[in-house]
Amino acid sequence: MEQYRWNLERVIDSTVKEGISASEDIEQTRNMYESIIEKNISLPKTLLPRVPQKYRELMKVEANHPLDQLVEAIKYLVKKVDLDLLGEGSISKGNRTKGFIDHLDIPFLQIGSDTNSPMRDTAANLLKKYNRSMAILLDKTKDSLDREAERKSGIDEMQKDFAGIFADFSKEEKLELVKCWAFNIYKTEKAVHDSVLWIKGISDSTIEMLCNCGIGYHIEQLKTNCNVVSIKTGENRHPVIRYKEEKTNELKGFSFRIWSSTIKEIAAEEYSDAFNVIIKDRKCLLDSEEFNIGDECKVEDGNYLITSLTQAFSKKNGYPLRGSLRIYISR
Repeated sequence: MEQYRWNLERVIDSTVKEGISASEDIEQTRNMYESIIEKNISLPKTLLPRVPQKYRELMKVEANHPLDQLVEAIKYLVKKVDLDLLGEGSISKGNRTKGFIDHLDIPFLQIGSDTNSPMRDTAANLLKKYNRSMAILLDKTKDSLDREAERKSGIDEMQKDFAGIFADFSKEEKLELVKCWAFNIYKTEKAVHDSVLWIKGISDSTIEMLCNCGIGYHIEQLKTNCNVVSIKTGENRHPVIRYKEEKTNELKGFSFRIWSSTIKEIAAEEYSDAFNVIIKDRKCLLDSEEFNIGDECKVEDGNYLITSLTQAFSKKNGYPLRGSLRIYISR
């Protein structure tokens, strides 16, 4: 087999760059495949998918090849570690095998309740839409022949769109949103679905929120003339320190609930284009319509810009209130 030599880099370059030929290299690989078939050399089953389709059926496969045994052993160990760490099955279906993550202590006291968070209803509304989209995707693809591939593609697209919505909020609002999500997700004893916290574009806020709670380490790059040299690149960089510190998120804004004495059901979607709200004598003028302000809310008279407008949610059971909206405004 040593007589068959080719330059893999040249083969790759020939497929993506103009003016580069790899005909001699391709010929070498072709001769190698034909020699294997002619000499009736046995191959491990693991390598068969790497052989071109036109030669594959002509290849002889060796039973219980050491390489196949090694690959199966690796698969077994990976599956065992997955089971030990993540578990498998679902509590709702009654077939849950608990893993290490099922026994982790969640720092509820550090994360704190979302009861007094001005972003509480906005967080609940966004999480509800995310979970609903996920449920629709899983149901839509349950009978698909290529189910896993379709689900992966759909989830990637859905999470990308959700991260885009999240990006429109300020840094302080993002930290408050992930705090509300974390508390409501981890407080249940049911199977935890916390993927929303670790979406690309959201995970950084989740990590920063946990660090602010004193659970993780803050990482800060120092602005100093005493640079350090990177071992990998040799570049001069500012030194980085790690430290623990509880930080309070100072959200520059507040929210209040509105309701109507004449309209039984108010849909937040109907006021999605509203950009400001006027408060006067405990009344709220929104999109030329007058609403009452919730008794628990204290809002000074004035004209405010709307940062977010969502359906209000009950503090008792977490269900949306059909007759109330939650408005978040900037100071």
